[in-house]
Amino acid sequence: MIQRSDVVSTLVNGFMADYNTAMKHYTKKEQLEFTNYLLHVVMTYILREQVRRADSIKKGWETLRKKHGRKFQAYENAQLPTYFQFDRVLLEKGISVSGELNDPKDEGIKTWHQTVFLKDVRNHLQRCLEELKFELKILRPLEQPQRAIYRKSKKGITERRLTDTLTCLDKRQTALLIHYLQKKEALLQNGLLNNTRAAEAFEMLTGYNKSTLSLHLGARQTQQNKNKENLKQLSELFSDLKKEVDEELKSYRAKKK
Repeated sequence: MIQRSDVVSTLVNGFMADYNTAMKHYTKKEQLEFTNYLLHVVMTYILREQVRRADSIKKGWETLRKKHGRKFQAYENAQLPTYFQFDRVLLEKGISVSGELNDPKDEGIKTWHQTVFLKDVRNHLQRCLEELKFELKILRPLEQPQRAIYRKSKKGITERRLTDTLTCLDKRQTALLIHYLQKKEALLQNGLLNNTRAAEAFEMLTGYNKSTLSLHLGARQTQQNKNKENLKQLSELFSDLKKEVDEELKSYRAKKK
């Protein structure tokens, strides 16, 4: 059983976990298509027009099913639109809420929870959409293999490709690096250096798009990026750095003797 205050975060985390699992089965272009559809659906619920637009939602679903055939199964199994039906998702996910959330007297509280949840999901999906659009933009040149791995933009910034290895960290890991450097005061803190300015600086240093980096610097996205793979990569980087500095220090001390 969870508290009322945890309902929104529990559902948002569940939705994003199911979304990420389903999207692994698709190409970036297909992910963009499915995410656009989900945004369309969630907006109809935010505007409370799901009844009036029911035919449009159903038609979109059937179009995707027909277009993708058997491949549609992974998306269908995730049942993501179910999350937008508040009462149904609590029941189907077996989520028990203390405080009688479904009591008719608490209808206003339930509506508030539902609205906050839908808007959080919308924000998450919009961030996913921005990232997908950026990744698709840099995927297109990969279809022309004769081009160089990278090129210089008009601003003199190296434009990254999805599969390049120009730096040892990907964009999520780079955002985590910024986070830890700020935490240990190697960079200015958030009060003096906001996410946008930090992303602009690291775009120059790494070539990663500042808009995408800025999205990954948000508090919630930072927590999501703290998975085993990303943390392991950062740990290995920090270990290598420590080893190199320790060797330099050892050499310095030997000279002093």
